[in-house]
Amino acid sequence: RDHFDRDRDATSELTSTAYVLAAAVHQLGLISYTQRSAAGEQTAARPPEQHFQVQLGHVDAQGGTASLQVAHPQLGDIALEVELSNGVLRVIASAPTELAARVLLEGQAQLAERLLRQGVALEKLDVTVANKRKDSQRARARNRKQER
Repeated sequence: RDHFDRDRDATSELTSTAYVLAAAVHQLGLISYTQRSAAGEQTAARPPEQHFQVQLGHVDAQGGTASLQVAHPQLGDIALEVELSNGVLRVIASAPTELAARVLLEGQAQLAERLLRQGVALEKLDVTVANKRKDSQRARARNRKQER
């Protein structure tokens, strides 16, 4: 019973951490949305809806892993692989563009602060550009064909 409770607590912590991270990533780089009222006054417009998916991987009493997909309205689809262990989070992010990668890296302090409010320390954030990896794979394949 005790082991079951620890695993359930770890699952709950990983799930809530994943949702906090996804929501925080979604807010990075968003343009301030404003609109004009009929009287010409500027008011805050409703920000775009948040769209993300969280899939839990292995979970045990110390923590676990999860995969997140965040559909960012300006930056595109961002994939995150997270590992939570004893309240410490490590994240590997795959961004669709150089701009998205830069926004994630520049927002690292904001992400860390948001997570710390949940009692989770962001130890590491690695960011790669997904298209760059695909482009280099295509170039290598093209070079191999030319060598034949």
